[in-house]
Amino acid sequence: MQEVADKAGVHRTTVSLALRNSPKLAKATRERVQSIARKMGYHPNPMISSLMSQRRSRRKQALKSSVAFITAWDRPFEWRDNSRKYKLLFEGAARKASELGFHLEHFWAREKGLSSKRVTQILRTRNVHGLLIAPLPRFRLEQEETPETPNIDWSEFACIGFGYTPKRPAFNRVVHDYFHGMQTAVRECLAIGYKRPCLALSRAIDSSVDYLWNAAYLIEMQRSMQLGRIPAVLSYEECDPKPFHDWLRKNKPDAIISLDPRFISAQLENADPAVSKRPGLISLDLKQDQSDIAGIKQNSYAIGSVGMDQLAGMLLRNEKGLPENPQDVSLRGVWQPGNSLPSKATKS
Repeated sequence: MQEVADKAGVHRTTVSLALRNSPKLAKATRERVQSIARKMGYHPNPMISSLMSQRRSRRKQALKSSVAFITAWDRPFEWRDNSRKYKLLFEGAARKASELGFHLEHFWAREKGLSSKRVTQILRTRNVHGLLIAPLPRFRLEQEETPETPNIDWSEFACIGFGYTPKRPAFNRVVHDYFHGMQTAVRECLAIGYKRPCLALSRAIDSSVDYLWNAAYLIEMQRSMQLGRIPAVLSYEECDPKPFHDWLRKNKPDAIISLDPRFISAQLENADPAVSKRPGLISLDLKQDQSDIAGIKQNSYAIGSVGMDQLAGMLLRNEKGLPENPQDVSLRGVWQPGNSLPSKATKS
């Protein structure tokens, strides 16, 4: 490090700050020192860096840095009262934040009259340096073609988004592995004797997961030589009784994969008696009380925890603003068998 300092004509403390990308130095100084270090082939010792980080962290315990969990529901704490997924995201992130010496707080981004400048000022006053961006609520995705993005000056903060909404700006994200989840659902379905599984999703939800569910479904059906035998997707927008029953009678799916099997089940209750065989039901996002339903258990708590861990790393490296090359970290869900999808292989 001293050699880099001598070459740059600065104190070694300046080199240390520059290599940590510290905002205490002017951007031009940081970039000049970093360029010299790269040309000299200097690389910091990761073990020493980790030790020094821990020492600095202990000195700062009296004044914890805050991280904000940003939501965009219509009311400030509607997410906490109406969505277990959001609660688990927050709880997982809060637990990890506490372990790492941060404080996680909620910030509602839809308060009227808040300019980008004012939001930034409020967050700074609260000693907030990192943001965890919660997904947009499902009802907003269904009601608004292009839901608004929270009004924030992103250049001032390290940011991690949960899920694929809002789509803009492009954050680093931590998400459920939607593609793998759908692959698993289709393969499990076919493995126990089902031949005509169908995917039922609303257009808004399909878009909100970057069409990964639809893509994985089509690939798996093509791989199993089932594609073309049944319409791939029945949109929820078409799921009023008559079109749904017409589709059911015409295509006779033996299983329906959806985000909301209870909605599909309610439609099936009034189905034409001529459709005698009730299809199996698979959920792409099982709720805690759905032990009788087959499907994928997404781990929102773990996603929240990993998101906070990723954000802490960005804060340690003083990475602020939107990334030039955004990264996604995906966590796989777990398949749960259930009575809603009985094995056809055991039937006589």
